[in-house]
Amino acid sequence: MSPVEIGLYSVLAIIVLVYLGLYIPIALGVVSFVSIWLMRDNFTLAMNLLKIAVGVSVMEYTFATVPLFTFMGLVVSK
Repeated sequence: MSPVEIGLYSVLAIIVLVYLGLYIPIALGVVSFVSIWLMRDNFTLAMNLLKIAVGVSVMEYTFATVPLFTFMGLVVSK
């Protein structure tokens, strides 16, 4: 398949997955993973890019501050 065909199928797959009730970030992640795997024909590359994306997003400052702020509010209210 050409990259254009994969792109069109990816857009269609995202729309279908969202209408089926899958969360948007999960649908985007799954479709992106499969698209990279099909375009490059390399499972290891797709897996490494997924690891990098997850690692970068989890290491954001917001993921540390929001739960701690919520926990602080619970502690103060008791």
